[in-house]
Amino acid sequence: MNIVITGATGFIGSHIKDKLLQEGHNVSVLVRKNSKTKDLDSEKLNVFEVDYSDKNTLTKALENCEIIIHCAGALFGKNYDALRKANVESTINLVDSVKNNSNFKQFIFISSLTAAGPSTSIDMPKNESDFNSPITNYGKSKAEAEDYIENQKDWLNYTILRLPAVYGPRDTAIFSLFKLAKVGFGSLIGFSTKYISLIHSTDVVNGVSLVLNNEICFKKKYFLSSDEYYSWQEVMSVMKKAFNKKVFINLRLPHFLVYIIAYINSFASKILGLTPIFDLDKARDFTQKYWICNNKALKNDVNFTQSVSLEKGILETANWYKEQKWL
Repeated sequence: MNIVITGATGFIGSHIKDKLLQEGHNVSVLVRKNSKTKDLDSEKLNVFEVDYSDKNTLTKALENCEIIIHCAGALFGKNYDALRKANVESTINLVDSVKNNSNFKQFIFISSLTAAGPSTSIDMPKNESDFNSPITNYGKSKAEAEDYIENQKDWLNYTILRLPAVYGPRDTAIFSLFKLAKVGFGSLIGFSTKYISLIHSTDVVNGVSLVLNNEICFKKKYFLSSDEYYSWQEVMSVMKKAFNKKVFINLRLPHFLVYIIAYINSFASKILGLTPIFDLDKARDFTQKYWICNNKALKNDVNFTQSVSLEKGILETANWYKEQKWL
């Protein structure tokens, strides 16, 4: 099939790209002008440099496309308008660019649990029927992009996949936790137990493969997540084992200190004209007790099963970091 991937130079998109090439699909990737493309194999891929604000160039790049897997987006922004431009407007333009494409079959949108918001208790994981209650600008932008896609249901076969925290080889977001673990430290936010859904990149790729051109999944939204929820203490315990540490100290950062750090970083970034990596939005995100979701809908429709346990995934990821000299 003729499949186009956005965000193929990123963590999740790169793994999806590799899997589709292995399966023999004709894969094209859309890249921005300043994207780092050195890891893209131009002999196996069709690479199109695009401006996501220009529908004409998008329409031309997508003229033979049958399926789009939209992974590209921004995690950080100076304000909501910046995130909306990266995550909402680009999605709108991609969708609109295939409206008159008679060969087009499916739009797969890689979204986020943050679009739904956190849960209120361990017994109430987010599911597809819950109302959205995002608490960050990133989550709000993902929710708005989802809304636009769902409003095109009269003509668009879409599948929305909401991901929780994702880890695995090539990941940079959770890498800092592995660096701490290597020297015998864990990191915990606050003094209450916090739970997360967490999924390995291999299981993300498997989930995408299951919904790919699958009519059962058209015009639907799913949580693509782990079968169980993990406490951060459990994650740290697994990291301790992966690095074979006899002494391992969990450092707890009180909520008030998290917010102070976020405020200082936000203020400094504003003065310097930079995009803050850790701001008040991130502090709000980090201090939630339950970032958990239910994957039963995906299980029921396509028999999705988590294949990589937390223990196996953490060990594999740690070994990859070591092999690549990241650690």
